[in-house]
Amino acid sequence: MACCRMTIFLYFVLAVELIATSQRLIFDFIGGMYGSGLANIVNLLLCLFAAYFLFRRRCGLLLSTCIWYALWVAVNLIIILIYHEVVLVTNRKNPSDNYLLNLNTGHSSWWKRQGIDCEQVINTTTIMFPSSTPQVLEERRTIDCLVTYEWVETIQASIQIFLSLVLFCATAHYVHVGLDEDTCE
Repeated sequence: MACCRMTIFLYFVLAVELIATSQRLIFDFIGGMYGSGLANIVNLLLCLFAAYFLFRRRCGLLLSTCIWYALWVAVNLIIILIYHEVVLVTNRKNPSDNYLLNLNTGHSSWWKRQGIDCEQVINTTTIMFPSSTPQVLEERRTIDCLVTYEWVETIQASIQIFLSLVLFCATAHYVHVGLDEDTCE
């Protein structure tokens, strides 16, 4: 009976992980953060594999997903460190313009442009060249945000870390109990 409760708990946490990762994936791709988006796709696939392995009671394969949960914690810790400019891989002018996160496309976080309760300020400048048509440059900034984009990204990464740690511990416990009771193949 305890194994059945643990299975239901694991399915529930995997479902929450899939929802949280899908939400994050959507905003990463809208914002052009392809590096973290690709990592989210890998996480989605491995969570689906974990659900399948749980359904088939494959303890050895379930144990291999524990390795991914540990790596996923590390990836999200690096993302937090990048947004808070703690590690050397950050761009000091704009942490979200990081080559690890956007694969050097020059895009920044969607939350930077569309922040929570932010006011957008658009500055336009016209540059006149002697032998060509004038060019208009637009600079968009967000001000007076309720929560800055760095903290939104940090909260998302922290949720992923929490869910991964819960999945790691629960999966390891499930495999340990399953191997003791000979219910896993």
